[in-house]
Amino acid sequence: MIVEAIVLAMNKAVLPDNNNGVIVGIFGIVATTVFVTNVTAPPIAKDAFNIEGAEPGAGALIFANIIMLTIMLLGAYIAWRALKGDQKNRWIRSCAIAFASIRGTSFQGANLTNANFTGTTLKSTDFREAILTRTNFKKTKKLDLARAGTTYLQNSQVRQLLITGEGQNKNFDRLDLRYLNLQGAKLENASFIDADFYQANLQGANLSRAILVNTKFDRADLRSANLTGSCIQNWDITKTTKLDGIACDYVYLEWVKEDNWLNGDKRDQMPPRGKFIEGGFVNF
Repeated sequence: MIVEAIVLAMNKAVLPDNNNGVIVGIFGIVATTVFVTNVTAPPIAKDAFNIEGAEPGAGALIFANIIMLTIMLLGAYIAWRALKGDQKNRWIRSCAIAFASIRGTSFQGANLTNANFTGTTLKSTDFREAILTRTNFKKTKKLDLARAGTTYLQNSQVRQLLITGEGQNKNFDRLDLRYLNLQGAKLENASFIDADFYQANLQGANLSRAILVNTKFDRADLRSANLTGSCIQNWDITKTTKLDGIACDYVYLEWVKEDNWLNGDKRDQMPPRGKFIEGGFVNF
């Protein structure tokens, strides 16, 4: 069953179209069913009606085919779960993607700083040990079937954020978000408590009403980002953090956490009344 799962997972990872993997799986199931029906059913009928010439052991044969069909179905299910990110069968997914990447494009160890993969299909691409500083993965396809190694692409939540640029109302607390390219991303009402944006590109990102408590922005690029209504309690910015052109009417300096981050309370508004004058937030 495990071998079956690996084969099916490899098939899914290698074939250029998702439907092909499904077709191959269905073909295997149908073929087995046809074999059981047309090859083993007649001997059973002969045994049942005591017809001369009946082949011995037909019952054992049909039982064996039922077992084979069951194993195939279970293998297909395990392969599907593995490629969907099931942690229990993660090693099957890793084996399949590693095998598929042999024939794919390899960027292993390459410096892809500021590279732009927008809209590219990256199935079976090898990114192991690559430098992915501010690399643009927006609208890429099949990035989940690339060989990520230990890069930030191994995190499914990070991959989805990079592809869609949409993280509104989501929780990214304590995530390693270093080096990401989130230029223009929609991050309203998102929570980034204790997250690290070291050297990340957040130009033009919408961080309005975001929770930026203890969030690290060393060497991050926040130029033209929107921070209106965000909570910046103990956020970590340095002289290397780029803040030019930030759009911000007001911020909050204190966060009172409730039972979950959605029920928290922002307090101590700055300025207490009205809003910052143009460029006032940066000077603040």
